[in-house]
Amino acid sequence: MAKSAQPTKMAQADEIELITQKYGNKTFEFINCLPFVSDANERAQLLYGIELEGRFTELPVFAGGTHERTYVQLILGVSDKLATRVSVCEARVRQKTALQGDWSTCVLDKGGQKAIKVRLDVTSAKPTNFRVSSGTSHTDLCHGWPALKEMMDTHGNLRGADAKVVLAPQKVWKVQNNVGITWKLLQIDFEPRKAEVRDFFADEA
Repeated sequence: MAKSAQPTKMAQADEIELITQKYGNKTFEFINCLPFVSDANERAQLLYGIELEGRFTELPVFAGGTHERTYVQLILGVSDKLATRVSVCEARVRQKTALQGDWSTCVLDKGGQKAIKVRLDVTSAKPTNFRVSSGTSHTDLCHGWPALKEMMDTHGNLRGADAKVVLAPQKVWKVQNNVGITWKLLQIDFEPRKAEVRDFFADEA
């Protein structure tokens, strides 16, 4: 039986290693540091569920589209505590990075809700592990598109689902003059909201 993950300490600046790589006109610094685990007071929420395509995003190949990406991007609503931990980590990465430009902050404001963008890797060499949890019970960990699609179909694209997460900063990117951090989910436990079922004829019983 796998051991349950324990919350890790936040990486200090001197515990963060950045490795620079260039791909064409894009420069990345891959981040090597400790991941961290959300605790009971750091619940996240999938504000918009799992969206495979949108205004600026094409449908990926693994879902029948043409875009070559290997991940889906989620907007997680996060607690003040988790937002603070992400911001502290961001500040420490900025102390180390050599990339300069207009910085894209990690913590966003979505109508008064603090949120972060994260990647759920679907078909990469190191895909995100995920499962559905309910209280103390949960399904087996799985990964890949067939398992994710089944969960999305069963739970309404997981829109509004609560979640426990293990995440880590993956890389610092620079495109033109914009600089930011990509965050990756290493594991996510979805806790879908129960659909409210109303019996309109209950009063006639």
